[in-house]
Amino acid sequence: MEELDRMADLAKSEGKKDDFLRWLKELDFRLTHEPHEWGESREMLETRQLEIRFGTVGEITVWYGVHAETRTVYVKRFRRRGDPS
Repeated sequence: MEELDRMADLAKSEGKKDDFLRWLKELDFRLTHEPHEWGESREMLETRQLEIRFGTVGEITVWYGVHAETRTVYVKRFRRRGDPS
């Protein structure tokens, strides 16, 4: 994803490459194993059985949806914490 590439470049230039990689690894775990439990629920799209959630690890924020039954995760966007939406 383009936004993650931009954040990776920025983290590298700021000397935070190792932190960035650790944050990505944690995000992968959370979205893979704990999509309903992690983050903050923001909205439920009943007709699609999709819960919209928001979570942050380190300086990475992710907006995502998780299907109620299949637990399939759909990432909407990644942002650096503090960047405008």
